[in-house]
Parts: sequence; C-alpha cells; structure tokens
Amino acid sequence: MFRRCLIMSVMAAVLFLSGCSRSGTALFRGDSAHTGWYGETQKIAGNILWKVKVGAWVVSSPALSKGRLYIGSAEKKLYCLDPRSGKELWVFQADGSVASSPAVRDGRVFFGSGDLNKRSGTFYALDARDGKLLWTFSDGSPIKSSPNFSGNLVFFGTLKGDLYALLAADGKVAWKYPVGTYIFITSTPAVADGVLYVGAWDGKVYALDAATGKLKWAFETKDKIGSSPAVADGCVVFGSGDKNIYCLDAATGKLKWKVPTGFFVDSSPAIHGGIVYAGSMDGFIYALSLADGKERWKYFCAGPVLSSPAVAGGALYAGSQSPEGALFALSAKDGRMLWKFKTGGQINNSPVLFRGKVFFASYDGYLYALK
Repeated sequence: MFRRCLIMSVMAAVLFLSGCSRSGTALFRGDSAHTGWYGETQKIAGNILWKVKVGAWVVSSPALSKGRLYIGSAEKKLYCLDPRSGKELWVFQADGSVASSPAVRDGRVFFGSGDLNKRSGTFYALDARDGKLLWTFSDGSPIKSSPNFSGNLVFFGTLKGDLYALLAADGKVAWKYPVGTYIFITSTPAVADGVLYVGAWDGKVYALDAATGKLKWAFETKDKIGSSPAVADGCVVFGSGDKNIYCLDAATGKLKWKVPTGFFVDSSPAIHGGIVYAGSMDGFIYALSLADGKERWKYFCAGPVLSSPAVAGGALYAGSQSPEGALFALSAKDGRMLWKFKTGGQINNSPVLFRGKVFFASYDGYLYALK
C-alpha cells in the first residue's frame, strides 16, 4: 500500500510539471480555436494557494506550460514563475507594457508589447527555459493582440491595423493582411481547420486562409470588435461594441443568430457542450445555446465583465470590474454562484485552469493561484 501511494504521488508531481499538454503548447483561451475549455475534472474550492506581486496592474492572461507559468505586466516585464509556489524563475524586460497574453510552443515564449503614446511596440520570441532573447519583430506599432499558431506560423494583430503571420523559427514575415490604417486589432486570432478568424475596430470579423493570408469572407457589425472569436461545431462566436453576441457560419460568414446585451461585449466567449458563455460590460455573464442563441441563464457580477470565461469541471470562472474585484465561480449548468474570491482591483484577464487550480491576475498588481 505504501509503495502504491508513493508511486501515485511521484506520478502526480511528474504530471503537474509536464505542463498543460504533452507538446507544451499554451495559448490564450486554452486552445487555437479559443473555446475556453480546459477539460478539468477536479473541483476548485476558491482557497488561496499563493499570490505574487507582478506589477502595478495586469491585463495579460497567464500561460502554463511544462511546469512554468508566464505572464506579462504593465511595468514592461514578462515573468516566469513556478506555478506550485509562485517563486520567480526569471524576468524579461520588454520595451513597452505587456498586455498581450504570452503563448508557448516548442520551448519558446511569444508575446507582444507596446507604448501607445510613443506608437511603438515589439513582438518577442524567448527561450522558455531561461528567458533568453531569440528574435524580435517590429513595424513600429503597439501590440495588444495575443499570439496564436498554425503549422510553422505565429499570428498576431497590431494597433497599426495589420495582421501578421511570422515564421516561428526566426520571425521573418510569411504574410501580412492590412485591415486599414490604424484600425486597431486588439482581438486575438482564432485558428480552426486551416482558417484564421479575427475581429478589428472597424467592426468586422475577418476569415483568412491561415497559410496564405487570403481573405475568405468578412462580416460587419455596427461597432468595434475587441472580443476574440471562439470556434466550435462550424460556428464562429464573438462579441461586438454594438452590444450583441454573434454566431456566424464558419465556412460562409453568414449570420446564424445574434443576442443583444445591455452594453459593449469585449469579453471573449467560451464554448463547451453546445453552450456559449460570454460576459458583457452590462455586468452579466450569459449562457446561450450554440444552436440558436436561446438563453439558458445569466448571472449579474455587480460590475462590467471584460474577463473572458474559462470552463472546466462543470464550473465557469470569470473576473469582473466590480468594486470588490472578484473572481466568480459559477455552475456551468445553471449559473448558481459556487464561490467568489475578492482581490484589491478589477479583473480583466482570463483565468487559466490546471489540475484543480485556477490562475489569474488583478489590477491590484498580484498574480493569484487558488485551489
């Protein structure tokens, strides 16, 4: 019995240190399609494991890969931490604030930085082990969009209005799609079945061939799109500044349904089990049927919801801009509040879930780990 327990304990430690996947790939919203589904089965009680100061305020969402946690801060830094203890492993100094959420693949960390006042920014590739700089790319534009991958390419948008595909190995430009001069792209591209989907501040969602950058279709809403699309079951779902949550046919871009909310929808939706979960600046989190947009439930978070929901183990996790700066855990089935955890500032980033723990940051400057 003792030997069996010892073996199980060792296996658990090895699995934790192996990161979120065997490949070590870690992305904003959990996967390339941005479903926000983490496949967890362990329950999280909302008890604090640790918290670490990482800056004055934090917008970047954490990425967890091979036993290391990466997150950017407004103080022009990218941190690498031990997710078990919050211990700092290394820090990289960027040339601007890091609102872009890091992505990890093949032992490299990719992220963007930017200074809107100076209209400058850089896209970085670092060695994930020690933070050593591998290469940079810059066209002089700030970068708020987070990276995504397909094949040997890494994608992101800029505030100058360009969508880039770079070779992940050396940062050379494979293709560029210009949306329009200083039409901001803060949305993070989603990739599914060889097609890239991204929103822009001209109010459009674009579908491009991920390999070539050739436009397949574009769909126009009535206001800017900061929400990052989520793709599942042949559908593309996103929010718009025109206060609606949209669902399009992924192949054609034709409207399937739209659901009005009370204010802007900049939160990026999650999709799991035929249900769409999305936050709105009206303070509600909505659960909608993917098939027809019919409301299953909604929950009021006492403040605008810019944070993008993460779903795992029958629960939904999202932050709010409420005065108490709370992270909410809700039942994915019926929207009941399971618990909430208060911080010292609003929560705008997207939680990351792994093995019975949730990681997120707050405008109080702390990165939190709850269990």
